[in-house]
Amino acid sequence: MQQYKSILDRREDFYDENPRHIENLSLTLDLVFGLPARDRRHYALQPILDASRNVVGHEALYRSGWADYFQGDPESASRIMIDNWLLFGFNDASPQTLTFLNCTREILLSGLLTLLPQWAVLEVLETVEPDREVLRACRKLKKLGYRISLDDFEPHENMEELVGLADFIKIDFRKSNSVERCRLLRRLRGSNARMIAEKVETEEEFLMAKWEGFQLFQGFYFREKSSFAMPRDHFDEANCLRLLERLRGNGFAVGKLADLAGNDAGIGCRLLRMANWVSGEGRPVNSIREALKLVGKSKFRKLVLLVMLAEVLSWDDLTPEALQHCHLAGLTRGGGYAPAQELDPRSASNLIAMTKSVGRL
Repeated sequence: MQQYKSILDRREDFYDENPRHIENLSLTLDLVFGLPARDRRHYALQPILDASRNVVGHEALYRSGWADYFQGDPESASRIMIDNWLLFGFNDASPQTLTFLNCTREILLSGLLTLLPQWAVLEVLETVEPDREVLRACRKLKKLGYRISLDDFEPHENMEELVGLADFIKIDFRKSNSVERCRLLRRLRGSNARMIAEKVETEEEFLMAKWEGFQLFQGFYFREKSSFAMPRDHFDEANCLRLLERLRGNGFAVGKLADLAGNDAGIGCRLLRMANWVSGEGRPVNSIREALKLVGKSKFRKLVLLVMLAEVLSWDDLTPEALQHCHLAGLTRGGGYAPAQELDPRSASNLIAMTKSVGRL
């Protein structure tokens, strides 16, 4: 996998932003490494630095292929990135550094973010309206220990409460001049949030950002993003459905669940990673049974459902059985809450028409 990363980090030697060149490079790498597009997941980590150029965190960025820009559905991308974090760990070797993850409205309301470790910084996209449900979700996540960042911040109506919840606020250097930024920083002076200068691309902009009062900095000027193309695990939908069937009702049959989870390397990997986040440094968890007890029934159900949701392009691709389990867990489209109750699998297709995005667990 280091070979993939090495070539991606030197991608400017291979192609420019011409889509034809990107496609040619993708085909070449597929042939060289024998890993077709359907069998890999792409993501990038861009560093965030302080005024002394020490790395304090990274932004985790979804990529659909070799091209170093976003394309696709933001909600689907957020689900996949949560799953990527569970699979690949991102910065597990140095949890003292923060990882920023882009969050749509639907993901904020979904309950899936509670699968992440405490050093996750939940970056609220600029397209998210700070309505009552969003503010309630952000307050709940803050109480659980997560930090909130506001992406590409611009002053709008009804932003005061969201600003009050923010630990970080990003301001885009490509969308503002110095006068506008200084005016905005004065307006935000009462906030406890740390200000991040985003898309800093030159030494002059870095010095200007420091002079204006920014504490953290992100952009191509500092260093290249690290890009990754990782082999995806085998997705066993039948085993996921068996696990979800075992999770029905009030009981928590750890032994039987451990047998099923132990036969699925992808589920086992995610579960053990979560358990080690919970147990903390110096207390390694290597047993599936112990991991299940630490993670608990509710979060394990979320984990299995996330695996299924991350493997499909849209809710329309879920089977009736998978839709039924999403409904029973309170996962619906549109960000609303669906009370847990039995659903006739024959009517599961009707759920597609009434729901649109992940709802609150």
